Amino acid sequence: MAGSVACKTALITGAGRDIGRAIALGLADAAAGLILVARSAGQLAETRVSTTPGIWQFMLFGGDITG
Repeated sequence: MAGSVACKTALITGAGRDIGRAIALGLADAAAGLILVARSAGQLAETRVSTTPGIWQFMLFGGDITG
């Protein structure tokens, strides 16, 4: 996967927990830039801290995108 997402940016909703968080961590390991969205800013911060230090860029947005 590293070759297909390296130097690209992904928008991930639900990135604070469960599947969204797992996807965010996997893409971060593959050197993708990330825009992470979740209802809880605290959960987003935990996701960000869980990544391996590197050159990735993150944008974090807390809020509900429904309705």
